[in-house]
Amino acid sequence: FSGPKFVKLNRGTWHVGPLFSDSSMDFYNLELSNTNEVDHTRHSFKKKNGVIFRFEDSTSS
Repeated sequence: FSGPKFVKLNRGTWHVGPLFSDSSMDFYNLELSNTNEVDHTRHSFKKKNGVIFRFEDSTSS
């Protein structure tokens, strides 16, 4: 993204920080005031989907 923008994120998207190249930016938090208290939805991919994720650090040598 270039210049000042207001970005609408898709449902379930947490942030778009890595998509901006500016050295600084304004951030507007549009969460509900009680999000950290009531929004604790969990999903077990292993139990529900039989999927296990493995993350590798591509920056390590």
